Amino acid sequence: AASLESKRGPLQQAKERFALRKARPCRETVQDDVEAALASEIAHLNAVTSQLSNKVGNVDRELDALALASVMLEDNLKDKESALALDERCILLDGRINVPTAPPSSIASYAQSSGSVARTATMRRIADLESELATAKRERLQLESNVQGLRYTLASA
Repeated sequence: AASLESKRGPLQQAKERFALRKARPCRETVQDDVEAALASEIAHLNAVTSQLSNKVGNVDRELDALALASVMLEDNLKDKESALALDERCILLDGRINVPTAPPSSIASYAQSSGSVARTATMRRIADLESELATAKRERLQLESNVQGLRYTLASA
């Protein structure tokens, strides 16, 4: 955003100079190298300003998408933690399973026992969901790193 603002001043100045040249009386109006250079500078600064505006817009949209993804991941994590707590409680209350100590933080870390097919499927699904969550967290960190790189690039441009 700062680099975008730094281009607007010179662009406005070049436009004013060009307008002053065009406002000259007819006999003083000439199309020389200076006027061509001013027109070229205005075109270049317009292009750079447009590119920077597009990049800022893209970064803002990406940040919004990351914020939304973060909220969704946090909600998903809360749902999984709630389901996990309920599953741990059900396992402790289930008479078919003897658990000598309190369960670890994750049901998926239990060793497979001769439990029911439903319990095995549930534990497998929880392990899959935990793996998906870890993958999503890694992807989020990568996207945040990319956004930081873009910000640095925009700031230095």
